[in-house]
Parts: sequence; structure tokens; C-alpha cells
Amino acid sequence: NDNPVYEQYRSRSISNYAQAIKTLMEVDKNERQVGNTYSCKK
Repeated sequence: NDNPVYEQYRSRSISNYAQAIKTLMEVDKNERQVGNTYSCKK
């Protein structure tokens, strides 16, 4: 597909997707750290 608008949209959605994945992984990591801290305090 040589439609430049489509290409632009696709690359933007790919970077948004990657950003969302990164954010989710950060949140997951933070929640796991909080969980570990909590279980250590118990």
C-alpha cells in the first residue's frame, strides 16, 4: 500500500502500540515491587 496517509497512520499506531506495551510493563513491574514490599512487611 503506497498511500502516504495510510503509511503515516500505520507507523503512528505502531509507535502508540509500543508505547502502550512499555507503559503496561512498567506498571506491571511497579505493582510486583509493591507486592514484594508488602509481603516482606507481613
